[in-house]
Amino acid sequence: MQPMQTLARIGDRVRNLARPSQFVRSVTQNRANLRDNDVILLSYPRSGNSWTRHLIADMMLQHHGVSTSTLHENEFERWVPSIYKNNLRVTRDPKNCLPYRVVKSHEWKDADNRKTIYIFRKASDVLSSQYYFLRNHPQTSNVEKVSGFSVDEFCLQNLPRWIDHVRRAIGACDRQPRSIAWVCYEELDRNATSILSRIAIFLNLNLDRINFQKAADNQSFKNRKKLLKQRDLKQLRYNLRRGKTGSSRQDLSPESVDWISRQTQEIYDRALDCSRDFLKPR
Repeated sequence: MQPMQTLARIGDRVRNLARPSQFVRSVTQNRANLRDNDVILLSYPRSGNSWTRHLIADMMLQHHGVSTSTLHENEFERWVPSIYKNNLRVTRDPKNCLPYRVVKSHEWKDADNRKTIYIFRKASDVLSSQYYFLRNHPQTSNVEKVSGFSVDEFCLQNLPRWIDHVRRAIGACDRQPRSIAWVCYEELDRNATSILSRIAIFLNLNLDRINFQKAADNQSFKNRKKLLKQRDLKQLRYNLRRGKTGSSRQDLSPESVDWISRQTQEIYDRALDCSRDFLKPR
């Protein structure tokens, strides 16, 4: 089925994606506890936010002189908390040495007037990953968000949200280029050490204490998957699938991949230019 036909079929099938009220109250309270000097780790969902959290937490630990290894969830969340999951009223730098926190979010409202680390990834990979994340999730409320949709339908339906998210990043960069650190998922996969060193500078970490290659090796997809196999098989099923760029070509029809590429290539290239500017020595 052609993408335009698929989009036409979706119509009234868009569902109410409202979260449970308890979750909403928790996030609202966390937003009230954000600080002006917090750094927001921001991305569209499934763009590499969790991987980047691992990497930043590893660098923070090294900055404090701590020997690092592959981090489990409850370890990296102490250093890079999530606005959706962790209590920001009590969460702080565990060693109370840094003047800021790095806080995970997917929403631009949290980044307003704050330094931001922005992660972007090719739209087809992001959206297909999000589909399978939700479909295989242990919570019924998440599974219901994709119930009745094929992966192609879900990706085409949500493509405008990805476009809007990345456009907002480009607009914010145009206004305040020094306040955003850009992370391209595909470039991070190829050249993690260069990107990590620039992020460390952005966060005012002590470069002399950080072995960037060690951080990249510790938190690699292979090692994180190995750790989850040992500790949390449920999370392994939905949270770490392939860890490869271009994996959506195995999930989507060629027509959908081509359609998404044509709709997003220009904005992806603009974001890529921003990320390369960020990597230039200053």
